[in-house]
Amino acid sequence: MGLGAIMLVQIVVQGCSTFALASSAAEKKVAPLDPNAPLMSPEDFDAAASVATNWFHDDNPWHFASGTVGPDTPPVWVRPGWRIDKIGNTGGPRFMITDPDENIYISAPFTGVIYKTKLVNGKLAPLTVFLEKKGAHAMQWVDGWLWFGTSGEIFKARDTKGTGKADEIVTVMGQGSLPTGGGHWMRALLVTKTGFYTEIGDASNVGPVDDQRGRVWHYDLDGKNPEFYCAGLRNTEKLLFRPGTKEIWGWDHGSDWFGGPVGDKAGMQPTTDLNPPEEFNRLVKGGYYGHPFVVGYRVPRYEFMHRKDIVQLSAATIPPAAALPAHYAPDGWTFYSGPGPMNGDCLVCAHGSWNRKEKAGYGVYWLPFDKVTGRPTGPMPLAFFLDKNGEVLGRPVDVMNMKDGSLLVTDDTKGNIYWLRPTK
Repeated sequence: MGLGAIMLVQIVVQGCSTFALASSAAEKKVAPLDPNAPLMSPEDFDAAASVATNWFHDDNPWHFASGTVGPDTPPVWVRPGWRIDKIGNTGGPRFMITDPDENIYISAPFTGVIYKTKLVNGKLAPLTVFLEKKGAHAMQWVDGWLWFGTSGEIFKARDTKGTGKADEIVTVMGQGSLPTGGGHWMRALLVTKTGFYTEIGDASNVGPVDDQRGRVWHYDLDGKNPEFYCAGLRNTEKLLFRPGTKEIWGWDHGSDWFGGPVGDKAGMQPTTDLNPPEEFNRLVKGGYYGHPFVVGYRVPRYEFMHRKDIVQLSAATIPPAAALPAHYAPDGWTFYSGPGPMNGDCLVCAHGSWNRKEKAGYGVYWLPFDKVTGRPTGPMPLAFFLDKNGEVLGRPVDVMNMKDGSLLVTDDTKGNIYWLRPTK
């Protein structure tokens, strides 16, 4: 066959792909490819795009068997072996937390309320108002106090009289002490016995670097002694410790219109539709996670490719431990605690896309953690809130684990609260 090892090379000739055998580069000179030469005819492009679209749809959960959907519940897809029931409705429910007695607290930031309720025999008790505070969102129960944050403030509250309503609200950090507002205004909050971590996202899509936003800061319990923890985040709405460890984890929203600089536009946006991924990050002290310059697995955004330090910025970026596809919009999430092999795994609510050509996300996804390495693997759908025709049945925001292994899920668009539980 000639000198050297035989290798297969693909040569593009006059817009058609063909395969040829070559002994070595020395035996045969190949003319350089004209970067502006058309690779396909318009008809061939349309045919190839049709194949790509059909391949992309192969993972739609409606192609597979479904579990059980209860009465008076929208016809969502649920994983076999699970059942979903709508058990409540209120205005704009988002994040949830429980106290040691499994009283449930639900934030509704747009109406300025934190509700209190309880799950009793598969039914949600009537919601009562625990406290009123515009923009109340992130919550955590620590040592008898319900800690919560608005966009630019941190509070803690408790019910000292047993009336079911907070009668003591302490301002830990008031107006003017933290950045507030902007396009990503929902503040994350993680409280420990000795202090708390907090973060607020980028004020815009890909805004200028801000030394206060897109960073996690640690404060003492009195809101003093700020200490930088990590940077390079775009919009991480919830921080959690992985059970049994001191590891802090968070889901970060990827940026929009990644493909704009190469010509993507509404309706023809193949690069934007699939980039960048939604990042599941293990957050470490001193870590940098890329935003706004670098996304996903150390890929520079096109706007910043010509920065002199872009290679250094990529090298400094910690890539995600796992990811969801672009524009799924991961909001609330939890580490599952319950019977069976899911114990310790991640469950995350994907609020769903707003600027993707075809809708994506709109569900609750399960990411198993490898029991040997302690690292997350790929996502699998647990519940899917698009119907068979692609119509939106709900936009999940948060998923919360109950002691019996069942889950509660909020939907801030329809106002529904769901009970999701294994049937076997």
